[in-house]
Amino acid sequence: MFQFSLWRGLVLLAFVAVLTAALVNAWKLRQATYQIAAASAEIRNLRNELGFLTVDDRELVHVKRIKTLDRLTWKWRIFLPAGYSPAFSYSLNDIKREGLPERQSCWFETPYGIETGPTLNLKTPGKSLAEPKEFTFTVAIRHDPQIGWMLVQGGFPNEQSMSSPITEATTWIEHNPGLATAVTGGPDTASFGVDEPIPLLRLRVSRERDDGSSYLLVNDPVNGLVLWMENREMQKSGRS
Repeated sequence: MFQFSLWRGLVLLAFVAVLTAALVNAWKLRQATYQIAAASAEIRNLRNELGFLTVDDRELVHVKRIKTLDRLTWKWRIFLPAGYSPAFSYSLNDIKREGLPERQSCWFETPYGIETGPTLNLKTPGKSLAEPKEFTFTVAIRHDPQIGWMLVQGGFPNEQSMSSPITEATTWIEHNPGLATAVTGGPDTASFGVDEPIPLLRLRVSRERDDGSSYLLVNDPVNGLVLWMENREMQKSGRS
């Protein structure tokens, strides 16, 4: 009887030891899970602040906005898949809340250099990317004492910079009226198909009433700036 009770006691102690070890391991695992989640969130926040892209599908276009301190400077980190032929277009008027207006100017890379103009000029061969490319693209509105207001872009291609005079009414730049701004790419990376135009920036200027107050209708075509990127090789008709 004594031996039987001792055996039961040993079994019970072994069971308690195993159960305790399992509970301790479960608690440690849970704590480790929380720590990993917290570390992952912190890493994600740091990546967002530094403008790192999250590229899950290398067949898509990925865009992320990088914060700037200047109200007339916008910056993005962009990933383009192989075969993409990027063209950047902009317009300064007839800007609606949705859709794209008729382009006023565009620029794209060809085997002979950069071509600019009011159309994509599909007769000129484009320069498609031989391999995926990730780069920082910046657009800014700057004032030149001799030329006046200019739209300046940098980062494409190969960190080059280009500028175009803004010949439209520039009152909204100088006097900073009410603006409705939509910039593609926020805290998280935005992804797009290679065959769709990507509006990077949509800046709409409020209209002014007689009493000095401003208003902006939902889809009222107004002045401002809209900038978009598209795959020139996909534009066989229509928007060319």
